[in-house]
Amino acid sequence: MSHSFLWALLALAACGAEVRVERDSDGVGAGAAGGGAPSATSSTGDSTPDALKEACAAWCEARTACGADETCLEACLELGSYLGPCVLSFETWLHCSASPPPEPPSCDQPGCSVEGEDLLACVYPAWPCENRECWIGVSPEPAMVCEVSCGAVVYESICGEDSPEFPRDCVCLVDGATVGQCQNLTARGSSSFDCCSALFAESE
Repeated sequence: MSHSFLWALLALAACGAEVRVERDSDGVGAGAAGGGAPSATSSTGDSTPDALKEACAAWCEARTACGADETCLEACLELGSYLGPCVLSFETWLHCSASPPPEPPSCDQPGCSVEGEDLLACVYPAWPCENRECWIGVSPEPAMVCEVSCGAVVYESICGEDSPEFPRDCVCLVDGATVGQCQNLTARGSSSFDCCSALFAESE
């Protein structure tokens, strides 16, 4: 798996109002502003909303010099709410990425690749994965379809089939079989971890 895929998928730093969708091996970057963040939950019982909020706050503060703004905490909490049993791995990655704080002009986090890979391996049990590709559809197609290929296993999110508006309903598939349905509250879920993440993690 390429590091570009890893950091594109974990690109929470882009907490501004733009969503970039790229159809290439670098995956999808950027987050989006707007909408309220839900309460963070975890199926492990070992994490709490306060623990996630603390990790997100530390991460956002550390990345202030790299463009994180007032929407950063909201975005981070929303993404954490989609991760289910992987929220502890997310918190670990956030804390690692906050210390030491990244500095311009690169703002990269090469020192936390192990933590990032642990998180992705939790979300996608068929790890290692090659790339994440997303397609924007035009009605009557789904508003967004994203795929992550991990060896012979394909994880797929089909979102906005009935309505392109947010919150947006998603159907989650593993190798073409539906494993559940969920809802992305804002466009942030289309840019990084979407609401299918917990269902993918539990599909092993």
